Amino acid sequence: MKIRNRFFDSQWSWLWTPLLLAAAFPPLPCGPLAAVALIPFFRTAMRRSPGAMLAVGYAAGLIWSAATLYWIAWPTALGFIGAMLILPAAFAVFGCVLSWLGGVWGGKALVTAPFLWAGLEAVSARGDLAFPWNTLAVVCTPRPVWIQFADRTGAAGVSFWIVLLNVLVYAILVNRRDAKRAAAAASGLALALLLPLAYGTREMDRPAAGDVKPVRISLLQGNVDPYKKWTPAFLDSNFIIFDRLTRRAALENGPDLVVWPETATACYLRHRFLYLNWIKHLADSLDVHILTGSHDYDWSEEDSIRTYNAAFLLRPGSWDIDRYCKMRLVPFSERVPWVDRVPALRRLAFRVRSDMGDYTAGDSTGVFVMTLRDGRSVRLSPLICFESVFPDLAARCAAAGAEMLVVITNDGWFGDTSGPRQHAAIASLRAVENRRWIARCANTGVSAFIDPCGRMVSKTRFNREEILSGDVVPRSDLTFFTRHPLLFGGTVLGADLFFLLAALFSRIRSPRRRRAA
Repeated sequence: MKIRNRFFDSQWSWLWTPLLLAAAFPPLPCGPLAAVALIPFFRTAMRRSPGAMLAVGYAAGLIWSAATLYWIAWPTALGFIGAMLILPAAFAVFGCVLSWLGGVWGGKALVTAPFLWAGLEAVSARGDLAFPWNTLAVVCTPRPVWIQFADRTGAAGVSFWIVLLNVLVYAILVNRRDAKRAAAAASGLALALLLPLAYGTREMDRPAAGDVKPVRISLLQGNVDPYKKWTPAFLDSNFIIFDRLTRRAALENGPDLVVWPETATACYLRHRFLYLNWIKHLADSLDVHILTGSHDYDWSEEDSIRTYNAAFLLRPGSWDIDRYCKMRLVPFSERVPWVDRVPALRRLAFRVRSDMGDYTAGDSTGVFVMTLRDGRSVRLSPLICFESVFPDLAARCAAAGAEMLVVITNDGWFGDTSGPRQHAAIASLRAVENRRWIARCANTGVSAFIDPCGRMVSKTRFNREEILSGDVVPRSDLTFFTRHPLLFGGTVLGADLFFLLAALFSRIRSPRRRRAA
């Protein structure tokens, strides 16, 4: 049956999709809108040509990206422009392919929409330009009951489910005068809601396994101006801030581990013995482990320097210092993509912006071992800032033995915008996927403790100097997703290939185009 109303039949009705998607994203409390946000776009895709949908999809992706990622422009207008040129491409491909499949199979082609969307999300998380920030699953993080099955599928499975809800609601609307078809679509919608709800409720009510003693952790939110902290004259003041907070945390909370945020030291700590010894003295005198972010460098065999965005774990009573180097670098901020293969890009980037980062990516996950006061050994892995948006990286850490994850970040570059709130919400997905506690330490906020069900047990206020302490329970069990982090993404990509080949075969056999009513 046909839908005849202004909402669906206007040539501009697709504009509702990016606007509703933007409204569904944190920190706005409108996540359920995502379950219907794609319906106007579906209607448009079933009525327009693939070429037209390429443009419509790009425009929709541009509006959505600009509305949710505007904060990138705070530190780098050039980076924002680059992101706005690249990120909408996935939405454009989604619209183009969906339209082409609609021309072959009619309205039945919408069955492929969840597979296409999840497949494009899987692709967007790979390669040097990867920036999987706008994962659709993020809209569910304020209501963790709906993301519990991510321990099976990862965040991509939650995105798949959200698109499926859109398809089923669309089917109800299209067939509202056909009782049999509408009832079938409504039954499917009810099942699609009840199954995740039942699974999520069970997982969130499940008692903690075993009798494992918690680890006491203090997160130091120094609230240091990121533009001021790199001033040489401010270096000592920066250390004084974290020295004071560390002593206060040790006195008031007796932590096993104190966490400083990303690049908290504002220097090459390993090569500045005065400041390294300063932190080491803190660890020894307070009998506490200290994990801090810092810059670092190595000399290569070719007498060239390699710089890193790193994390260090300093132990009380030992000069054995663990180092982890950030593996996922922010494109065009920390690293110019393909610079190793195309050296001319380095010179071009320097001409455009002389302070563009030229960091080297680390080559292995870091699993740090802490020996606590009671003799227990606990294994943790740090994730540095941008790395927390990559599901496979967190899964690799858990699979390598990490019993908890520690995210250190400096979101102060983005001001008091939605960016820091979105970044904190994304960490909830990593917690559920791997059933690990996450201690998230941010320079200006949001610092938080997130339990294995993705709930923020406690968090700090934004742009405040605060100490947040909490108990984290180490876990060593591995989820299905932790063991197979690429399986769901690979499966939907395989299904996408099958759909494309099947449609191509159908088109060859019957070249007449079919469009949905």
